[in-house]
Amino acid sequence: MTYTFALAGARLILAVAFAFTAGTARRVAIGYGLSAAAFAVSAFVPGPWRYVIWALALLQEAGFLLLRNEEWAEKRHGERTGQHPPARRSRLESMRAMLKPPADPARGVDAGHLAERFGLMIIILLGEVVVAVAAAAAGVPRHDTWYWLGLLAGLVLAAALWWIYFTAAAPISEYVLRASGGNPAMAYGLYAGGHLSPAFSLLTMAAGVSLVLSGEAPVAAAWFITGGLASYLLGLRVVAIDAGLRFGLLRRVAVVAVTVCFAFLEPLISATGVVLVAAAWAVAIAVYVTRRLPGRLKGVTADPLSYFRAASGLPAERG
Repeated sequence: MTYTFALAGARLILAVAFAFTAGTARRVAIGYGLSAAAFAVSAFVPGPWRYVIWALALLQEAGFLLLRNEEWAEKRHGERTGQHPPARRSRLESMRAMLKPPADPARGVDAGHLAERFGLMIIILLGEVVVAVAAAAAGVPRHDTWYWLGLLAGLVLAAALWWIYFTAAAPISEYVLRASGGNPAMAYGLYAGGHLSPAFSLLTMAAGVSLVLSGEAPVAAAWFITGGLASYLLGLRVVAIDAGLRFGLLRRVAVVAVTVCFAFLEPLISATGVVLVAAAWAVAIAVYVTRRLPGRLKGVTADPLSYFRAASGLPAERG
């Protein structure tokens, strides 16, 4: 309950602070106020419904603060200039709009600062994987060969996940946001929304590794590791985006499917063996994205929209 009230209190402070700002930022106070009320109410609701309320509060907060606020700003800008955006946009038009600087330059997001903040968050979550490895290994009385292999594999897995993010995902996301002029909607897509899957994936893998290294792991432990790794790679969009549309999608699906299916090896090689395979696979992906990074940066430089095209099925540009 104390933790829940702390979350509510932090959002209440932000709501009051934004209420005294000028311009469109005042609307942000409404979003934080709703979240504060939701978290306060959830303190008196038993789980798992409490966590449902948390999820809804976070979703409305992210959507209200960034997406609806951006739409409202565009509408006000249209009223002042006499240029009204279309009522409905196609998916391609929406993506192109996200790559345009905001109507009010003051509302532009600092790409470097946001990338640094979210990078720190990823480091903290990666620390959860390292802590899970160390804590689980410390509680095992027998230090046989499988113990040391599992311990080493868990640490290598964490290192590979760090390399994949900071070598491939982070620099490209920062560049795309910078190319959009700091568009808040783009910031939401890349960071607030785009980092949810990788964040929860890291926590899932930390739980899986902890269960495996602690001894008698349940069957679900292997799926936590492989499913979390697949979700991590999918959320960061680090595989095959620099390839052609169809070929890139096929390669992307194949990598995710193979990653998840490593869990089927558990009866043959044990849960610790799955950690070893996952670590080796993550290292291979890290090598791949490092070698492909120059080509991907060149492609995104020429056409920032290509960052989304392979993942969302947007048609290629013709001309």
